[in-house]
Amino acid sequence: MTEHPIVPLELPKDRIRSRNKLPKNRLVLNLKSNGVELSFYSDATNELMIEVVDRFLSHD
Repeated sequence: MTEHPIVPLELPKDRIRSRNKLPKNRLVLNLKSNGVELSFYSDATNELMIEVVDRFLSHD
């Protein structure tokens, strides 16, 4: 299996909102590697995120 470097997660630099004011479908994970970006939002299931990342990493 090909090794892939772990890229640090980029956190938003804007002000932090209180928990009760978060948008319903917010960005929860953003992965960037070699010019390709994968963004996951809070409505995505764990199974969907795992499948997409697995396909992305195994595509060489």
